[in-house]
Amino acid sequence: MSLNSNAGPIPPSQLISSGSFDPSVTSDQIDAYAQSLLQHALASVQTDVILSDLEQVVVCVEQIDQLVSEAESRLQKVESTQPGFLSLPSTKDKWQAQVVQAREQLHRVNDQRTHIHEVREEVINHLQNGAVQGALINLQAQTKAVDFAQGEIARQAHLKFLDEKRSGKGRERDDEDEDDQSQQQERSGARRMGLNIRR
Repeated sequence: MSLNSNAGPIPPSQLISSGSFDPSVTSDQIDAYAQSLLQHALASVQTDVILSDLEQVVVCVEQIDQLVSEAESRLQKVESTQPGFLSLPSTKDKWQAQVVQAREQLHRVNDQRTHIHEVREEVINHLQNGAVQGALINLQAQTKAVDFAQGEIARQAHLKFLDEKRSGKGRERDDEDEDDQSQQQERSGARRMGLNIRR
């Protein structure tokens, strides 16, 4: 949607008034501001930023709904002042032009309201998707932390084993292994000798 020539996205302080409607805010400004909030929300993955943008979009929805109500009442008021049968043709033409203008304004504001409601839904969807993504990222981080902790425990156990092997405990085990090997060699040697004697 295009903006008025001098209007840009309006700051929140001008858009949000203390619970009352700000008549200086146009539907074009509200629509442009809602679009800028959507772009800002979609560019963010931080839940608090998206929530803040969503709150501002909700204010835009309330403001545009108020403008639609005003446009509907303006159209009803214009239609109710229909000139009589005996009125001059210029009066009838002027009235008809006012009705057409009021209908066009209502149609335009209704289109903007539809767009702003769609913006709100997109921000809500992004917030929900961001929450799911955030939960997945947290789960992945926790899984990585558990895997790292298990790997660290295994590494420390291996280092402890190597230290014990280098220190006396490892030597005792080596000595026991050597004693076992020498006893096996003696047995196999005795068997060979026994076999040789029998021949």
